[in-house]
Amino acid sequence: MIILSLPLTVAIGRYGILPLLVIGASFHARRIYQDNKRLGILVIIKMLLGIGLLLISALTALVKPTIWWVHWIGSTSFHFSILFSYFAIDQYINNKFDLEIIRNRLFIGLVILSLFRIYLEFERRNNLYSFMENEVPSPTFNYYISTLLHYLPALYLNAIIANLYWVNIRKAKLTPSYFIRRLFCLCGFVMATFAFISLTATIPLAIFFTDQYRPYLNNVYHLGKPIILLFLMAGMTFPNRLFKAIAWPIEKFLIWRDREQYKLLIYLMDSYNTIIPSQQYRSRIKRSADYVMPVKRINASIGDGRLLVLSHLALHDPNPQKEAEYIFHLLRDQVVIQTPGSFQPPQSPHDITKYNIKVAKRLKALINANQGILEFHQVSDKVNQ
Repeated sequence: MIILSLPLTVAIGRYGILPLLVIGASFHARRIYQDNKRLGILVIIKMLLGIGLLLISALTALVKPTIWWVHWIGSTSFHFSILFSYFAIDQYINNKFDLEIIRNRLFIGLVILSLFRIYLEFERRNNLYSFMENEVPSPTFNYYISTLLHYLPALYLNAIIANLYWVNIRKAKLTPSYFIRRLFCLCGFVMATFAFISLTATIPLAIFFTDQYRPYLNNVYHLGKPIILLFLMAGMTFPNRLFKAIAWPIEKFLIWRDREQYKLLIYLMDSYNTIIPSQQYRSRIKRSADYVMPVKRINASIGDGRLLVLSHLALHDPNPQKEAEYIFHLLRDQVVIQTPGSFQPPQSPHDITKYNIKVAKRLKALINANQGILEFHQVSDKVNQ
């Protein structure tokens, strides 16, 4: 990717990126509007504000020689363009119809910071060199603080946007195509965060140690910009058909995984049914060959069996390995349980399906590894009878 970024940096450049962003944003806005017209309008308005502010920020860089108040407008526009992008993304992926902006703490904090930076920009009006240039003549304390307050808001805003995507990917039930789309966006904002970290790190290094690392860290930022653009453009503008094609093998794998996990849950339920052959318990889990039992009902049946079986075992916390070993010993010895024991069963874990699958996997592995022992016990019982 670094090799790819070298020609892209030269070919695209700062002012080549902006038209691509505008074109990409138009496709993204169209897709958002098609997904949800009512919410899409609110999101598109914030997107347009962010793009407009980004264009203003880029145009201020054309003013030569640099004027302090123009420099302040460019920096402030850049910060607010990221902030409105955050509002748009938060509103879209979390389906927020009512999103307060004026009273938002981020908005208020950025306004206060921007007003304070007016003083700093005026104080450094004769030294408006970019810290990303190789030579910065006589940097002062105000110069360092002003530069730091330019990088830190961008770093923080990119980080919280990346966190939005991370939380959404982890908690929302996304289709594989949308998962990949948002993963691309997440990668783009994560890399943008690290790019601004590299820029921010140059300031304390220059103040307290040496300035020799600044060109290298600045190159990390410049080389990373095209890669960041590629990920964000892909995540926001590529058509759904392409992501569905990419996600096709993943969907096939997920279908196979769900089928295998369902078999494991049935396996564990049948194991408990063998240990607890009471008519009340059997009637609840009785099923026919052509009936697909819902996972919630399977978990409920397993939970009923667990309460009765584990009341005979001193187990304080949920432990899939110990539970599986105890079930295996009961099956091996052909123990039948019909009455509660004297112990208090542990509370069920939050993700009961995941826990039951772990128990089933461990139990199945024990039974497969000790199949000969189980057959020997079954033959011995028949001889004794």
